[in-house]
Amino acid sequence: MVWIDRLVIKTVVLAIAVVTALSFTERNYGVVALGILTLVIYLAIVYFSEKVIKALWREELGIKCIVSDFDYTLFLHDSPSETRKNLRAVRRWRKRGGYFIIASSRDYADIVRILPRIHRYADYLILNGGMTFMTARGKVIQSEDLGGAYLPQMLFEEFDDTQFSGAYAVIGYRDNEEVQGFAPYSRKYRIWFERAEDLRIAESILAKYFSESLSFFAYTDVRKNHDLHLSWINPNMTNVIEIFGKNASKEHAIAYNCNSSFIKNRKITTIGDDINDIGMIVEFDGYALESAPEEVKNATPDGHVVASVHNLIDSIL
Repeated sequence: MVWIDRLVIKTVVLAIAVVTALSFTERNYGVVALGILTLVIYLAIVYFSEKVIKALWREELGIKCIVSDFDYTLFLHDSPSETRKNLRAVRRWRKRGGYFIIASSRDYADIVRILPRIHRYADYLILNGGMTFMTARGKVIQSEDLGGAYLPQMLFEEFDDTQFSGAYAVIGYRDNEEVQGFAPYSRKYRIWFERAEDLRIAESILAKYFSESLSFFAYTDVRKNHDLHLSWINPNMTNVIEIFGKNASKEHAIAYNCNSSFIKNRKITTIGDDINDIGMIVEFDGYALESAPEEVKNATPDGHVVASVHNLIDSIL
């Protein structure tokens, strides 16, 4: 397999630049022009060679695109060493020509606070639980507005009548921005509660609208007259409730964008560790982490349980 060593490239570029600079100081402009022309030709050859090589690698790879959950799958908040191993493996994967997509319920502004140079590790992002598809540099490709805008207002009014009025904070997510409070055209609402007890009160209020569907990552009850679903995120740790559009899901975002030029005709696999990852694991021949709940591992194809993202990538490469 052909390999282009970036150290060699940098060395040759530096050598040409030094010779050109020395020739310029000696006013040997013919050599300067030749040096600049040589540098341009060399860089053009390197650029197009890498394009060809990556295309060949993609043909050799059985899986050309990996879609990974973010929290506690790619990024392990309690294990920096494992996170570094995952990120290094992702860099290797992309260097070999594979595509890497991060799928998360987080928003862009939220996720880049945790991983600021996210474009070094991902080509595209599926965010807001599947409501937004964008490049890793922040350009929105496809995004849906949050339906049922009347419901947040009803919740807001009911929350104000409760004993925990003022003890919660609401942030709406709109493209790359965070908006304080309920706002139109949002992609997602995230509601924080200061105390777990406050979350329990909110649960009883939300039950009026979400009925039996009120549970961890539960989808909306179709018998109710609204088009939202609720995610109850780690209530014993972060006291957070999220509200998405009914059709928001990672698997829906993957399927919706499959015919676009960047992942068209590419074999996709997925990896995740939580209940909201089951859909994309089942639909795209995915993998569950060993640390995932039994419900997630039982839903995965036989033998598709791995220890980490870097283990999955190593097994493919």
